[in-house]
Order: sequence, then C-alpha cells, then structure tokens
Amino acid sequence: MSPRLADRVLARKIELEDALADCSHHDESLRHAIETALAGVNQLVTGDIAHPSSVVSRALTRWLERHRYLAVE
Repeated sequence: MSPRLADRVLARKIELEDALADCSHHDESLRHAIETALAGVNQLVTGDIAHPSSVVSRALTRWLERHRYLAVE
C-alpha cells in the first residue's frame, strides 16, 4: 500500500472513532453504521499496513470509498 493510502485509511479511522465518541446514544442507526465501518477496517489493518497485499490494498480503497460520507456533517 502506498504511504498515501495508509495515511488516508488511518486518518479516516480516527475521524470515525471521534465521530463515534461524539455520537448521541439516541442516534442508534448512525452509531451502528460507524461501529460496523470500524469493525471492517480493523480486520483489514491487522497486518503490516505499510506493505499489505494487493488484495488488502483494494479492500482498503473500497472501504474508503464506501464510508466516505459516513458521519460527515
């Protein structure tokens, strides 16, 4: 994975973690969507994030695209 992709994935992961911490307990659908997104990316970054396989790189790129607008104001 290029350093740029690794940085983008980690930055988006931090954004979602912050959004989850700030999310109201009354907004269950948003909380669930954020928790699901974080669970997905946590499975992908378990190895060497700087040098993942091409399959993992594609999955991380798809994850970024899929969750681009999640918890964005």
